Amino acid sequence: MSLLAALCVLVSTIGAEAAPLQIALRPDALVRGTRIELRDVVTTANAATLPDATLAFDLGRSPSPGYARSITADAVKLALAGTTIQCSGAAECLVRTETATIKADELLACAEAFLRKNVAPPADAQIEVQRAPFDTQVPHGRDGRELRPRFHTGTTGRGPISIDVDVLVDGKLQVVVPLTFLVRTFAQVHVLAESLQKGDVLDARHLRVERVETTSVNGRAFVDPKAFLGQVALRPLAAGSPLTARDFAAPIIVQKNSTVTIVFARGQLRAEAFGIAKNSGALGDAVQVENQTTKRVVVGRVAGPGVVQLNP
Repeated sequence: MSLLAALCVLVSTIGAEAAPLQIALRPDALVRGTRIELRDVVTTANAATLPDATLAFDLGRSPSPGYARSITADAVKLALAGTTIQCSGAAECLVRTETATIKADELLACAEAFLRKNVAPPADAQIEVQRAPFDTQVPHGRDGRELRPRFHTGTTGRGPISIDVDVLVDGKLQVVVPLTFLVRTFAQVHVLAESLQKGDVLDARHLRVERVETTSVNGRAFVDPKAFLGQVALRPLAAGSPLTARDFAAPIIVQKNSTVTIVFARGQLRAEAFGIAKNSGALGDAVQVENQTTKRVVVGRVAGPGVVQLNP
């Protein structure tokens, strides 16, 4: 409802013979809410006869903490035109906002609780604060405030994760506070007890178990080393390195251009021939071989060192 409409209702209810209401504009005012209401900037001896809709007339947004805003008498008088209400007092009212301080610890606790609830880091994890909040001033508000955390980036459960805390006063967003956490994960994994060179075959004596950080491990760190025993290192590996799928592969047992035995077996029938491997392969890999008798190129699978089977 507009101020003019509210005041017209007021005039009709108090009667034509009632004494005119006197409103005085204050020289300054301290506002609690996020919006300035008429009641915040005026005083009146007849306050009991003013309807709440009139006192709650919206004069605009409250100034940000640390700033001020001017409400002029002319603006109030213009709004009162056509009513019996008379405005006196100061020529203008300098309005400031009453503030409340949200402590950094409260913001941090809110964001971390949200992180732990929604990301569920593993048991062996450390959460470190990389970007901490500061004490934040907001309008005090008439109806209280609320903190609403949300993800900005990162929800994988490890590595850097950014969280924004929206601060609402009287149900309206006032400020967004950014925070960043680093979730460091650890696990008991098998690592190399000594360095390996490219092509070295992994066996049990090369291994030990220790707690290592897995936050940025590329590939899955294997707790069970059986998948790698007998495999060869694809690159030089330092002592203490965890075992990962990208670092090992089955050994090559058929070399390109090497002589191989081509085996064909079906039931009781078995035939062998010599051939030349056209490409290298590990156990189970498909390779091309040239039959030295027929000069035909066929495809088989590596069945053992220097052995290619056509129908495994």
